Amino acid sequence: MVAIMGPSGSGKSTLLETIIGKRVSGREGSIVCTNGSKLLMVFVPQHDSFINVLTVRESILFAAKLKLATALQYKNDNENWVQRLNVNDQMQKFKSASKYFKEVTNKLLKEFNLEVCADDRVSVCSGGQLKRLSIAQELVVLPDILILDEPTTGLDSATCLQ
Repeated sequence: MVAIMGPSGSGKSTLLETIIGKRVSGREGSIVCTNGSKLLMVFVPQHDSFINVLTVRESILFAAKLKLATALQYKNDNENWVQRLNVNDQMQKFKSASKYFKEVTNKLLKEFNLEVCADDRVSVCSGGQLKRLSIAQELVVLPDILILDEPTTGLDSATCLQ
């Protein structure tokens, strides 16, 4: 775990956005894994963005489907992720893609203690629930690196420790 700390306005968010490729002008360098494989990075921004008419469950389900569709669309770039998830094997295990996505969603709801609000619209969730949802949506792809900008915003002290 690496923490980047500094006063407000010192460029922490800008640094993270540069690392993930969101800010591309004037940047040089790369992230290299010593075994030569590409690393899958995901980014949870400081300010969460959701589709407010969806429920918490639907939000995770949508993220899972979207990320899988994107990975399969660009399979050459995402081969490690597709293999790591054993997507085809998992889908056969659950007999359909729909059951597979529901299983992934239910697992994340439980891991992030979101079962209590799973069927609530995102628009009525607390700040802490929204932050946990934001992280859960990114973890559907089993990333190598999880980059979080202000990850404890809106969380109580007990949830922060979790």
